[in-house]
Amino acid sequence: MDIRKSINPEGIKGGRVVGKMTISIKKNDFHTDNPFHASAVVTNKSFAGRERVLAEAFRLLKTNKNVVITAEKGMGKTSFIAELARRYSNDFEFAYVDIYGMTCQTQFLQMMTRELIGSYRTKDGRLSPEGWEILRSTRLRLAVLQKDHLTTSAINDIQTLAPPTKKDIEIADKIKKKIEIRMCPDCGKPLKWIEKHSRHYCYSCRKYLPRQRKVRAAAFDSDTYLDKTCPACGHDTSFDERYSHYYCDNCKRYPFVHLKKRQTEDFKHSDMMEVLELPQKIANQKDKQVVVMFDEFQDILSVDAEGLLKAMRSTFETHTDVSYVFVGRNWQTMQDLFESKDGFFQKFANPIELGPIAAEDMEKFLTERFKSGDGRLTRECAKRITALGGRYPGHAQRIAHELFHISKEPSQEDLDEAIRSVIEEQSHAYESFWDTIRSPLQRRYLLASVTEPRASHGADFINRYDLRSRSHIQRVETQLEAKGIVRDGEVIDPLFILWLRDLADLT
Repeated sequence: MDIRKSINPEGIKGGRVVGKMTISIKKNDFHTDNPFHASAVVTNKSFAGRERVLAEAFRLLKTNKNVVITAEKGMGKTSFIAELARRYSNDFEFAYVDIYGMTCQTQFLQMMTRELIGSYRTKDGRLSPEGWEILRSTRLRLAVLQKDHLTTSAINDIQTLAPPTKKDIEIADKIKKKIEIRMCPDCGKPLKWIEKHSRHYCYSCRKYLPRQRKVRAAAFDSDTYLDKTCPACGHDTSFDERYSHYYCDNCKRYPFVHLKKRQTEDFKHSDMMEVLELPQKIANQKDKQVVVMFDEFQDILSVDAEGLLKAMRSTFETHTDVSYVFVGRNWQTMQDLFESKDGFFQKFANPIELGPIAAEDMEKFLTERFKSGDGRLTRECAKRITALGGRYPGHAQRIAHELFHISKEPSQEDLDEAIRSVIEEQSHAYESFWDTIRSPLQRRYLLASVTEPRASHGADFINRYDLRSRSHIQRVETQLEAKGIVRDGEVIDPLFILWLRDLADLT
């Protein structure tokens, strides 16, 4: 199972398998002995605090309960579930499904199928016979065989998996003939290509499908041969180096771009139900409790998933040997799903909220990690790093990483330099974020709130920063809270506060 976010278990280079989760390591440290990691999801010795919350999550899972984990962005949600999987890999069979950025139901079901079946892969990447046995339908086999699409595109996708069944060999033969494997849009069963009539036939429905025009795929680069004649107007096209596509000056468009688009075939209801039943089938076969972790679960609403959510609830609640962990950053959306009266998962999971790491735990973590790298961090520096980044574990890691790079026994001046360096590294992200704030009133409020924090919002304050009226301030605070920027009238991100203060000094 390949986690799509960079996870660093112990600061080592390369990668390793932790609790059946393939951990990918980013090679971005300045020092090979730097005990901190600037931009990675972390586990093991690099994971700070949260002992009580980890123990609570384990207790709930051990009693076969479901869990919903919510936290603000940057609070370390993915690190938390990665550490949970690492610590208790002997107790559970973990599967990790990252929903972030998904836009359709088929994409979600394909991802879930691949991640669930990942535990059946051998060290050389092949699929064990037990894994093939779990995948009963051709549709699910194709979902596992392909990286991005249900349609088959390369013989290598099958050659890397073993042992092949008779049906897999038939699929491979069709691929060699460059015949696209398709499913019947009515019954969902595989279609048979009839060469004589150049059409697909469904033996289940006993009918031919309409003839479709075949389109030759092409690689779009300047060194690849391609018919440069525009198919629409017949004029010659020219290769545009900037976009790596051929452009027709006559039509004023890129006529071949659409050739690269590939549409996935939707899962039928029967296929969807088979995917949702996979966790319990795996638990039965392995005689071990399975834990399925859905990261960024709030994005499930982006896949037009009302029918899917209903099916998930009705199916999951029948699973006796599977626990589900739902992780999300958008509290309002997660609350609507799990706590509201009309929520699809009302009373389905036990809530856990990841708040800021306790100051004493973060300070202890920082000093001990410095010591592990043959360094020494003063209590004053540890407290200051905690104050700036303790609410966001990633911030504390970035500052400590840069500080260790500057000196293993840093002074307050070294810490100032490290903070400036981290803010500079984050400035591009903050600039992009600032650009998304279109309202001049919201911008003025943010600059005012960091220039005079905790100031009374009286007439003088309103006049100084041209904030119009108290009612306008309340409206702006509500809007910024909805965006996750402020809470109780104060900017949440401490490094963003420092960046805003620099901006305020320039304006």
